Amino acid sequence: MRRIVKVVFWTGLLVTAAGLVWAENAIGVASGAAAFLVDRGQVQGNATIMEGAVVETRSSSSRLMLNNGLRLQLEPQSRAKVFAERVILEQGAGRLTQAGPARLVVKGLQVAPNEKDTQIHVALNPQGAVRVTALQGAAEVTTVEGLLLARVNAGNTLAFEPQAATAAPPYQVEGCLSAGAEGILLKDATTNVLFDLRGENLAHYAGRYVQVTASQWPNAQPAGGASQVLRVVQVKVLPMSCPAPSGRDNQPSRSTPTSHRSSGRTKAVVAGVAIAGGVAAATVGLTGDEQPPPTISR
Repeated sequence: MRRIVKVVFWTGLLVTAAGLVWAENAIGVASGAAAFLVDRGQVQGNATIMEGAVVETRSSSSRLMLNNGLRLQLEPQSRAKVFAERVILEQGAGRLTQAGPARLVVKGLQVAPNEKDTQIHVALNPQGAVRVTALQGAAEVTTVEGLLLARVNAGNTLAFEPQAATAAPPYQVEGCLSAGAEGILLKDATTNVLFDLRGENLAHYAGRYVQVTASQWPNAQPAGGASQVLRVVQVKVLPMSCPAPSGRDNQPSRSTPTSHRSSGRTKAVVAGVAIAGGVAAATVGLTGDEQPPPTISR
C-alpha cells in the first residue's frame, strides 16, 4: 500500500514539474470563439502557444496574445507562424493592435506601429502582394534588415510587391526636390520617406516635382533627417507643381505637391520593392472579443 502511495506521489510531482516547464516555455495564448488549429490540432476556446507554433483559422477569427505584448487578430482562413520575437503571416490577413518588441513579418517585410494606440490591417493576397492599412495611428514598413520602405499614415493604404532580387536593388521615387544648407532632399509622394540625394547638377531641379531613378549609397550618412542616401542616375521633371519656397535658405517646403495625377494612383520602387499608393483598403470584418481569455488550456 505504501509503495502504491509513493508511486502516486512521485507521479504527481512529475506531472506538476512537467506542467511548470510547459508554462515557462509558453510564449503566449491563442483564443477563438470557434474552433481553430494549432500545429494542425483542433482547438476549442484557448490554447497555450509555444515557440514556432503554427496557428490557422477556419470560418472564424482567432486572437494571438504574446507575453511580450504583441496582439494580433487573425482573420478567417489565415495562418501565422508564431515566435517570441516575431509573428510570420503566411496566409490571409490580420489586425495588429499592439506590437511591443515583437515584429509582424510578411513576405520579407516587417510591419510595426509608429505611434501609440496604432491599429494596422495587413493582408497577403494569393499573388504575393502585401497590403498595409493604418486604421488608426501610423505604421512603418521596413525590410527584415531594418531599412525603412514606407510610412503609412492613418486612413491610408499602401500595397507592397517585392521584386526579383538584384545585386543593387533599384529605387524610383518622386516628389518635390529641395536644395539648401541641409543638402539635396526629396520626400517621396507615395511612401512619405525622406531621401538624401547625391549626384551632379541636382540643385538645378530645386523646387521642381521630379521622378528620380537611383541606387542606394551604402555606408553614407544621411543629412537633413533623411533615412537613406541615394546615388542618382536619372532625373525626370514631371508636370506637377510644388509649394512655394519657405524663404529659409531658399529651400522649398517638403509638404505635399499642390496637384496630383489624374489617375489618383502613385507608385514607387524602394530597395527593390514596388510600392503603390491610392489603392482601396481591404474590408476589415473581424469577430471575437478584444479581451484576454480568463483561462489557458489546450
